[in-house]
Amino acid sequence: YVVIGNKIVHEEDAEIIPFAVITPMIMPHRHIGRSYADLTKDIQLIKSTMIRGQLDNMYLSNNGRHFISDRVNVEDMLVSRPGGLVRVQGQDVGGAFAPLQHTPFPPSSFTMIEFLDSMKEKRTGVTAYNQGLDSNSLNKTATGVQQIMNAAAQRLELVARTFAETGVKELFMLTHRLVRKYYTKPDIVRLRNEWVEVDPREWKNRQDLSVSVGLGTGNKDQQLVHL
Repeated sequence: YVVIGNKIVHEEDAEIIPFAVITPMIMPHRHIGRSYADLTKDIQLIKSTMIRGQLDNMYLSNNGRHFISDRVNVEDMLVSRPGGLVRVQGQDVGGAFAPLQHTPFPPSSFTMIEFLDSMKEKRTGVTAYNQGLDSNSLNKTATGVQQIMNAAAQRLELVARTFAETGVKELFMLTHRLVRKYYTKPDIVRLRNEWVEVDPREWKNRQDLSVSVGLGTGNKDQQLVHL
């Protein structure tokens, strides 16, 4: 089915589900799982709102609002520049205009942004250590930092394995099925630096096919320790 909204616009019979879905985080009872964007989009929205509020408050501090009387030249008040002049009629200048007081942004908002960054690191596992951006890494032990980096790398390897074991593996199985079913003549392919004739019509059942994922052998340091 091809569905737009709640309306089926195309329907076609199929023996199998001809879709291979690649998702980084598998969710039970859902065809499509979650991604890193799903984990962080609410944090990004909150950070954008807070930073926009801080900038607006800074703009208001530099170019504040005023209430003016009819003795003030409006065009002069609309232009805000260092050393600009404001023409006023009469002697009582202080009663002609005055600034409107606004509440400054609380300093705790900057601490809140740091808290949101730490929450993002906990959700995704992508920390400042494995990005080389943490300024305090030199003050911590090398072993502790290495353990944190290894844990983050293992999480990324888990995402890669999930890609391979779900969508990529299913994609090759679907490709194998299509080749066995619709290929009508032999083909010549290069195998082990030799040209070999291959006839998919002579292939055996699916039980004789296995897709091997080349992950999980460990990194170079782990292999050296094992040796």
